[in-house]
Amino acid sequence: MRRLIPLLFPLLLVPTAHADRAGDLMLQEALLRQYSTTEAEQRYEAYRKNPDAATQALGSGMSNLVGRMYQRSQERVAAANAEQETRELFWQAVLAGKDIRLGSANERRTLIQVLEGKSNEGYWPATQRLVEYALWLRPGSEAVFEQPMEPQAAYLLRRATYGTEGHYEYWATGMLAKLYLVGRGVPRDEEEALRLFSLCAQGVGQAQYEDAKGGLEDKPAIRARCGFNAARIWEKGWGVDADKSKADKLRQEATAHYNKMNKTQLSVAQVEETIQP
Repeated sequence: MRRLIPLLFPLLLVPTAHADRAGDLMLQEALLRQYSTTEAEQRYEAYRKNPDAATQALGSGMSNLVGRMYQRSQERVAAANAEQETRELFWQAVLAGKDIRLGSANERRTLIQVLEGKSNEGYWPATQRLVEYALWLRPGSEAVFEQPMEPQAAYLLRRATYGTEGHYEYWATGMLAKLYLVGRGVPRDEEEALRLFSLCAQGVGQAQYEDAKGGLEDKPAIRARCGFNAARIWEKGWGVDADKSKADKLRQEATAHYNKMNKTQLSVAQVEETIQP
């Protein structure tokens, strides 16, 4: 726009002797403003009959064009600010562990962009929320993904479990073990499910991170769930020779650790009811 004004401004002062040049510039301006051929010809004829009036009209047209361009730029700035505010609101809701109600397709795209961006930056709450939506584990998941996205969820869980050089996100490890156990998003592999449940239950490669509620993840509960799930595999003989005594031992160990960390004295049955593995 700054380049157009110096070119067209002299036209506002052009004498009648330069009528043809002014007429050409006016036709070019008509093209720029997307006048129809008929409109352009009418304006050119009006210029020929009254060059001064036509030149003034061109100046007025440029002024209007500048005004419209400024208005559009302001609208774009306002839209960008509104989107940034929406992004921040979504992220704060994720950190607070709150469910998000989406009102439009644009909000859906914005939420996914926020979560994917934060996940790629290493923010665990974003990864966990993406997995929950992808597996339809959280209310409102169907508004984010029209159908379960199990391979995508498995990819994120594998990245959090195998891609951290000995550090395991407990929730990710336990959830990935469940996917291996049932063959969702990954090949069915009961032995790998048992291995991952055992790693989680034993607290191998402990990783500190914040959960979706903004505080430390409830590691004792997650580890206890993994222990009880490993016990179930031994009890049922899924991929291993059934061993009820080993299953009982794992439940007792999970209960003892849970009670120690929470300063409680719950029974095996009470812990199982509390954690709901």
